Amino acid sequence: MPIRTIPYYESLGLIQSSARTEGVYRQFTADVLTRLAFIKRAQHLGLSLEEIRDILKVYDHGKPPCYDIHKK
Repeated sequence: MPIRTIPYYESLGLIQSSARTEGVYRQFTADVLTRLAFIKRAQHLGLSLEEIRDILKVYDHGKPPCYDIHKK
């Protein structure tokens, strides 16, 4: 993944860095790496970054996308 992708995804709210080093480098948790892998897989399946952001918002709030899915 190109290095410019990381700040771009951050600006879209898809990922968040946990901290920065003294040298101002971003630090990420293992969860962010998992999230990046999800984003890439979702893009490969044809989802747009906007659609992926919507899915991640639902995931972050811990709610299923619809009542029927939660019920099953």
